[in-house]
Amino acid sequence: MEKLAGSFEAKQPSLWTADVQFRVFVTDTRMVAIRTGGQFAGHNLYMHFGALGALFYQLFVKKRAEARKAEEAKRMESSNLDDLLPKHEKNFELAYSSLERASLKPVRYSAHGQAVAKLTLEPVGKKPISLLIQSKKDLAALLENEVSELSARLTIDPKLLALRA
Repeated sequence: MEKLAGSFEAKQPSLWTADVQFRVFVTDTRMVAIRTGGQFAGHNLYMHFGALGALFYQLFVKKRAEARKAEEAKRMESSNLDDLLPKHEKNFELAYSSLERASLKPVRYSAHGQAVAKLTLEPVGKKPISLLIQSKKDLAALLENEVSELSARLTIDPKLLALRA
């Protein structure tokens, strides 16, 4: 039985298609990414309408959206990851044994919305997977996962260790 070490949210940016929002679960043997939304998930849709959109989001949408997001995360964590994987075509899993290397670097600017760090996963013989970590809270959730197989392959930029929230 695999042990769940934690989870965090990340966005997979795409140049030609819509970005995909994931909740990434870190276990002792693998990472499992479950799609939670698309490009306009969360506050990003409202930010396109400037200050008025931001105000509308803060006053009418934020509390309900955060409650729904917390409920969804709790439901996902209590579910079996193998049952969640086939529910969407974008969901994926990555065993640490198939990982050649991984890197975590700070992001100064992103055309895909707010981002604190970029996690790049390089599976052996496959195209690298890039995930944008959007908040310091999610970055801290990733960094506090003490999984030896992942830690052995993950290179962390020293600047990110100062950002731990």
